[in-house]
Amino acid sequence: MKHITDVHNGREYLVERANKQNINDLRHVNNVVLPVIYNNDRVYNQMVDFGAFSYIVYDKKNDKREPIAGVGCRLEMMRKRAEKEEDETYPVPLKLNVMTLSVLSAYRGRGIGRALMGLIFDQVPQFENQEMNMAEVNHVYLNVQTSNEDAIRFYQNIGFTIVETIKNYYKRVDNQDCHVLTLSRCNIPSKV
Repeated sequence: MKHITDVHNGREYLVERANKQNINDLRHVNNVVLPVIYNNDRVYNQMVDFGAFSYIVYDKKNDKREPIAGVGCRLEMMRKRAEKEEDETYPVPLKLNVMTLSVLSAYRGRGIGRALMGLIFDQVPQFENQEMNMAEVNHVYLNVQTSNEDAIRFYQNIGFTIVETIKNYYKRVDNQDCHVLTLSRCNIPSKV
């Protein structure tokens, strides 16, 4: 069982990989925190499918576990294999999409989001080893509303850079534009 330690008071929070039994806890945190509501089960099924990169954080209070944060990711192919690669001697190039990272407002500034990103980064080489080096994560990317300056600053402090701005990306929100931020494999920090 993993734990994240609060950087201010040393309190430990329980961390679990996303699975079919707890994915609604991640959905709950996302619905409270994010301006975009992901009601599509497909999105959450993808997070469960790539559970090595999707986590939920709980605060244990009076023998109750309260979900307070979470991160949901999926792996995507960067391109199809070329014909000469069909013999599968080359690793499949992948990109890791951080679909959601949410921390309830009462728990922000305690290092929880940073610790979740660290867990994801730690999983990249472990995933590649499990795949016997037939898959390779080349970079991590995510989308952030252009108006969300705190989130942009958070990701840039970890090493992400803005590579593109997409107009009208989000639907049914005031600010519909997003920045695409990426972090190449060679720039993934060993400690976040």
